[in-house]
Amino acid sequence: MDKIMALSLELLQATKALLELCEQGELEAIEPLQRHREELVSELDHESRCPYPRDVLVGCRSLLNEAQELEQRAMQLLELKKDEAGEAFQKLKAADKARKAYDRFR
Repeated sequence: MDKIMALSLELLQATKALLELCEQGELEAIEPLQRHREELVSELDHESRCPYPRDVLVGCRSLLNEAQELEQRAMQLLELKKDEAGEAFQKLKAADKARKAYDRFR
């Protein structure tokens, strides 16, 4: 297997893992995986400057397109989680404010 194809496949697999972590709510594990993906993209950028047969590049493009689609889904999930966390934080602040108000009457 050509190096560029192997890197493209590894990026796709890492992106699938990223999406799974987002779906499971395992947000702490995302950062190291995202750093690994960034390294892969950097390697792919470097490797893309080397000559490869057209069919290899077409195959890589297909894998990269799939990885991009998965990454967009992961970003949508993360945005949703961020919004949910913000709402939960606002509710906690409101509850704390109410508790302090009630405590004044004791």
